[in-house]
Amino acid sequence: MDQGRRTVKRTRAGFTLIEILVALVVVSVGLTAALSRFGAALTALDDTRDRLIGDRLLQEQWAALEAEIVWSPESAPMTARGVFAPPDQAFEWERLVVPVPMDETEQTEEEPRGRLYEVDIRVRRIGATRGSLSARSLVAAGPFPRPDDP
Repeated sequence: MDQGRRTVKRTRAGFTLIEILVALVVVSVGLTAALSRFGAALTALDDTRDRLIGDRLLQEQWAALEAEIVWSPESAPMTARGVFAPPDQAFEWERLVVPVPMDETEQTEEEPRGRLYEVDIRVRRIGATRGSLSARSLVAAGPFPRPDDP
């Protein structure tokens, strides 16, 4: 009957254009999410590194100031700020030393008493808007009578 007409049988081999586009969208969304997580992880790593370095520098600054106050409290600057030496020149420090008022009535020339200082030290990366480290405490300087002294 229909001898002049050929029937072409199509076999489905491969993907359609729509399927390929949908697959590309799914893959790109997944890669975008993974890359944003990678960026957040790098930021967290930088913050952690800065905190570790800052903590070490804060301890060094504290020890230097404490020694300065204990050995020569009159020469210790009340306020000071500066930048750390290389390789830590990306960090700056600031310190404030305030003498704590004490009762001077019991102090005599023969038996001088020591002083207390309230010390506040801050360390931060230069230009950073967040993440500064600070320590505040009291430091004793000078001779203090021992409780067992008569």
